[in-house]
Amino acid sequence: MKITGFLASMFDRRIFDRNVFLVSSAVFPIYTLYWCAIHLDNPALLLTLYLVMFLGGINLTLFPHRCWSHGCWQPTARWLHWLGLFVNTITVSGNSLFWAATHRKHHKFQDTYRDPHSPYHMSRWKVMFWPDRNNSTLDFVPDLVKDPDHMFFTNYYWYINIIWWAVLLVIDPALLLFWFAFLGGYGIKMRLVNILGHNGNHTHTNFNPLFMLIYPHGEAWHGNHHEDPKNWYYGRKWYEIDIGAWLLLLFVKLKIAKINT
Repeated sequence: MKITGFLASMFDRRIFDRNVFLVSSAVFPIYTLYWCAIHLDNPALLLTLYLVMFLGGINLTLFPHRCWSHGCWQPTARWLHWLGLFVNTITVSGNSLFWAATHRKHHKFQDTYRDPHSPYHMSRWKVMFWPDRNNSTLDFVPDLVKDPDHMFFTNYYWYINIIWWAVLLVIDPALLLFWFAFLGGYGIKMRLVNILGHNGNHTHTNFNPLFMLIYPHGEAWHGNHHEDPKNWYYGRKWYEIDIGAWLLLLFVKLKIAKINT
């Protein structure tokens, strides 16, 4: 008997990925708040959570954003490419093809009804907690689908995550709970860019110490980026710190990467 309707859709990998992404976007942040609340007496642990979120942000700005979405640079050492793909996978922010396709579509149709996450055509709360990006297709990433490394991490996306969670659980269940808290905080931090970075006239948000504290890896200068998407350096003024760009320069110095623009 042929399975139809909702049950059939759940067997579709793309639908499954979308549903899990949507549920995790809403559930993990709630758990993060709970986890932080029960660890308020442990500032060192809360600082560790922030530092891990910071490292996740470094990977995001370097690989999914500057490398895969815009081609600003590329690793010349394959292990570096695999490291970026692995970290991107275990942050559960969508596989590399999904992330890059969504972001490229965002730039092509910025702040129109076809923008996958425009805060002008959907509730900002929806962008934050229910970011339905189902309308992005592989047509936006023809270059990436030809890359065997991208295809490997896409095909084994959930296997890698399940193994990662199992390893953390075996080492210490508290590590797994910490990781789930990280996933919620990381997701919110990532989606805040779309809310705070688009202020109506598409220029970067005015200097804000708190905003700078959250995004010292360069993503704070969202308006700079939209004005020149192919530019690998997001900072323009002396105070616009861009740690992601600094690390990229280090990669070039170590001869494990090259800048394309």
